[in-house]
Amino acid sequence: MTGLRIVIATLLALSVAACGGDSVSPSQYAAESGRATCERFVRCGAFGSVEACIELFGFDRNSPAALEVAIKNGSVKYDGENAAECLDAARNASCNPGDKSARVLPSACDGDIRGTRREGDACFQDVQCASGRCDSPDDCMMACCEGTCAPAAPPPAKVGQACGNGTACVADAYCDGALCQPLKAAGTVCSSSPGHNECAFGLVCDGHPTTCHVPPNEGESDVTTPCSRIGQFYDSSGTCKKMLAEGESCNPELLLQCRLDLRCGGGGKCEPLPGAGQPCNIQAIPIPILPPCSSDNYCAPSAEDPSKGTCQARKPDGAACAREDECASDFCGGGTCAVAPVCA
Repeated sequence: MTGLRIVIATLLALSVAACGGDSVSPSQYAAESGRATCERFVRCGAFGSVEACIELFGFDRNSPAALEVAIKNGSVKYDGENAAECLDAARNASCNPGDKSARVLPSACDGDIRGTRREGDACFQDVQCASGRCDSPDDCMMACCEGTCAPAAPPPAKVGQACGNGTACVADAYCDGALCQPLKAAGTVCSSSPGHNECAFGLVCDGHPTTCHVPPNEGESDVTTPCSRIGQFYDSSGTCKKMLAEGESCNPELLLQCRLDLRCGGGGKCEPLPGAGQPCNIQAIPIPILPPCSSDNYCAPSAEDPSKGTCQARKPDGAACAREDECASDFCGGGTCAVAPVCA
């Protein structure tokens, strides 16, 4: 989870709200980007508190070291006022993923962290490159893999212009694989993939069949479309409801009913995620928003049944490890928990 950077993401608080020339320092950026995301999730109802969100996603373990080193060695230029404006936009983005504020970043987000290295220059992080992309060797297994900066993408194409092969469309258009097309109106059949929405602002693309539509509001029922707004879920009757708080009744057979720092327990109530010594289930395909244990623990598999395990405290630096989630530092290098190296 370390090093997460707000994009869609994604998703500030204290004294860094973007107004009146406020600024975020490089040392604040890592922590405040996580706080921005969590303030949005709390406002939308996916968490009960900012602190619970920060703890679950490990934003409190984000380190500013890599950014600070990149600024010091000149591979990154940093603008604290733009950073504050960008983070403020992430914090206030709509709970409807189809709205413009949830899909389009303000121009400040293009000017907060800017790479100075050009095509072909050596790099370790995407942010060091003017193109925003550092291509590292696929076979590199080291903690720091030196790559080269990729070419800068061409300017976004307008409606009717060619797109694809690295050329994106302007915000109010989508690429049909060959040309940029106007965003689609409500009721139009669409296709959807992460980061790709063919529908007009305010609309999402999902359902059976997939069409552009306004996502259902709390209390509305529409069994043909999922409840797409952040912080909401469909109950067994097909009604869209706010995610449930601790102690509220839930159905263990349904996913994502309880707030994300909770789970639906066997007793049919939303309860805290299991802690050290409590049983846990190991997911065949891990889902970051459905962790098996509380944030300071990991799920150690059982020798008898690898799909089940017991929550154990994350390990300190120097302890043997097989996966990063076993370590308190979120870094397992060479089979040992350690502080993640600064690659810049």
